[in-house]
Amino acid sequence: MASRHEGMIEEEKELNNQEKDKMDPYKQRGDISENVSKSAEDYYDQFSTMGRKVGNSMYHNAKFIKNELQDDFIPRALHDGEKIINNFGKTSERIKNFAINIYDFWNNDGLTK
Repeated sequence: MASRHEGMIEEEKELNNQEKDKMDPYKQRGDISENVSKSAEDYYDQFSTMGRKVGNSMYHNAKFIKNELQDDFIPRALHDGEKIINNFGKTSERIKNFAINIYDFWNNDGLTK
């Protein structure tokens, strides 16, 4: 009779463990190691993709800077600066005409002369 009683206790323990497993949210989602490894793989993929993008950007920036800082950089900068200075007169005249047009527009309620 003692063996029968012990067998019933073992069955009850097994049933209790099964009920606990049903209540455990991690057991309901499946194997945790599968979820963690999938998440780790996704993270690694994102990390490597971002690393590649940063590396490409750094390469292109270095290439751009190398091209800009060649031996003829100073003469090119002076030449382009002179062109900008020479256009100041035209630009200021355009700004003045634009300001006059806006002033006339506001004072004449949008009517042209």
